[in-house]
Amino acid sequence: MLIVFDTDSGKQVTQLESIPAIDGLWYDATRKRIYVTGDGFIAVYQQKSADEYMPMVKVATEADTQPSIWVPQFNRCTFPFRRVEAMRRKYSFTSHRVESKP
Repeated sequence: MLIVFDTDSGKQVTQLESIPAIDGLWYDATRKRIYVTGDGFIAVYQQKSADEYMPMVKVATEADTQPSIWVPQFNRCTFPFRRVEAMRRKYSFTSHRVESKP
């Protein structure tokens, strides 16, 4: 569940269905988007007005993704995940990134 609050009044603005276990929540001020990551998913919401948010997309990621980070200078939300190699003996970290386009 994603709940949006008015930071001036402290009142709840809206409540949106989201991914079950959120571990990353990022706001793209340039594009007025919210990026939510966790539990093997990334969800994106578009802010239409101060009180209105619209779900844009929900995409499955690797199951073992780690907490994400939003890098506004590069317009990217990046999150590493653990990948079991062919022999299943070593773990390596690879990075997914979601590029934000206007």
